[in-house]
Amino acid sequence: MRLIDADALCRVLNDHWLATSPSDRDTAEVAAERAAMCRGLDDAMRIAGQMPIVGGWVSVKDRLPDKNEEVIIYYEWAGRFSGNKYREVGFGTIADLGQEYFVIAWMPLPEPPEEVTGDE
Repeated sequence: MRLIDADALCRVLNDHWLATSPSDRDTAEVAAERAAMCRGLDDAMRIAGQMPIVGGWVSVKDRLPDKNEEVIIYYEWAGRFSGNKYREVGFGTIADLGQEYFVIAWMPLPEPPEEVTGDE
């Protein structure tokens, strides 16, 4: 998997492809191809905008992970003796933490690396 910035991709496509205006020298066939390409790029930009955000924190106010989904969790907890609050990052399910922890945000786990064989 290769991570990309979908917002940056959409800006580049818009600035360099969709913003290009037809030329007076375009034939009807070229103009039709350009229009079809723009529709395709428009669809690609829409799809890119709907892709999941990899590596981004999701606020628990926005949505929660699936019930037993293991995720990276950013949470706050109070020290037993000091009364101070600490913020930490952990791994597991939100239910694993119990009620003494205040979960602030979570993110999906990244894909594991592909296995490297001796041939590579």
